Amino acid sequence: MLLSCDKQELMDKKAINIAINGYNGSSNLWYVNVDEIKFDKNVANGNYLLKPKTNINFSVVFPYESKNPPKKLSIREVDTDRLIFEAEINNNNISTSFNYIQIDGKQMSIPPQSAKPNFNKIGFFLHNVKTKDPFDIYMVFVNPTSKEESWKILAEKVYAEQWVHIDYLPENDFISFNKLQNSTFKFLKHGSKTEWAFLESQMMSQIQVPAYTFPIEGENGFVLNYFFTLDNYQIQQSSLFDVEARKK
Repeated sequence: MLLSCDKQELMDKKAINIAINGYNGSSNLWYVNVDEIKFDKNVANGNYLLKPKTNINFSVVFPYESKNPPKKLSIREVDTDRLIFEAEINNNNISTSFNYIQIDGKQMSIPPQSAKPNFNKIGFFLHNVKTKDPFDIYMVFVNPTSKEESWKILAEKVYAEQWVHIDYLPENDFISFNKLQNSTFKFLKHGSKTEWAFLESQMMSQIQVPAYTFPIEGENGFVLNYFFTLDNYQIQQSSLFDVEARKK
């Protein structure tokens, strides 16, 4: 009888991964609410707080009883409790994500893109990168043994604060997870393969390719948007989609 009770209790327990991706472009500290649960300074030493002028990469595994699933998520300002963002939670899946980007006091929308069956649609947005000049986006694989480099240009004559979307198909040295683990995005001045685009700095003009989510050989039809910004003298990235669902 006790064993049966334990099994039933276990069946009544569920969990959902809740993620928020984007950017807090305000000067204020934000906290996340899931129903009545506050992820504020009292939780995990404040590690879940959304810091000002910083990319949002919030992720938490939220446990619940099957009869009482989480229903609503909100973002609020710490000092005033002012509502910043609110959305219903889809608890039909084991993972759900939300995008929220605020720049200059306004929520920024992501231009809708249609998936193509033979390609992936990849979007890039670069904010606060300290240049108004055009730049090119490359993906570069470095062979870990020979140190030889393989370059692929993704987009040319890109401008900060504007979305650019490309049709992308994995090929050559970018077809596998292991290859992507040894690849970086490089942002270079338009027409150059040696001049760094942002503050003439390598550290601020390149970042590891997100190997867990970037398409590999045989994957087509995805729409994946990436948001980049300079923060604390290095480039930061947020993936504006359900990362957990994309992990291989």
